[in-house]
Amino acid sequence: MIDFDLEVGQSVGHALELLSSRADAVPVAGATDLIPLVRAGRWQPGLVVDITQLETLRYIKPVTGGLEIGALSSHAELMCSPLVQQHAPALVEAAASVAGPQVRARGTLGGNLCTASPAADTVPALLVLDAEVIRTGLAGERRLKLAELLTGPGQTALAPGEMLKSVFVPTPPPGAGMAFEKLGKRKDLIISVVNVAALLVADGGRI
Repeated sequence: MIDFDLEVGQSVGHALELLSSRADAVPVAGATDLIPLVRAGRWQPGLVVDITQLETLRYIKPVTGGLEIGALSSHAELMCSPLVQQHAPALVEAAASVAGPQVRARGTLGGNLCTASPAADTVPALLVLDAEVIRTGLAGERRLKLAELLTGPGQTALAPGEMLKSVFVPTPPPGAGMAFEKLGKRKDLIISVVNVAALLVADGGRI
């Protein structure tokens, strides 16, 4: 185990100032992966910025062309949201497969994406939905495809001092159907061996 400093972000601006103050600063929300990653030596933060209190990043709302989901929305909130159930049922299935009820209640969509684990359950569902992410930093906001955010196992395109603000999920094409499936070594409370998501679009008699 390593020692690190802990600061609590009081606002988005305050959290970004903390993240920009040190090169070894990382944001955490649900923090369900923090200790396992530190113990495994994959994270060696000098400063952990707790962004749990930033309620402005916890929302699910319709926007032009799709659905926007705040980075602090929990897996449980995704599962229970009528908007997500209607708009992106594969994401509901993926969120429902995450660990157990306690982790689903605390773990966030932003954390699941930014940890960039190859076993992340929400990633395949969002990739087939052509999701985009909105990053924020002291210099402003930037937008890019989720596929461009994930640059490798445990690696993202987030710049130092940036954090994820939200995820944009475009409205699926008319006639679309989708599903998510997870394979692990046992039925419940598992880390995925293989995740798969599919999006099929019917065009007349063709798929």
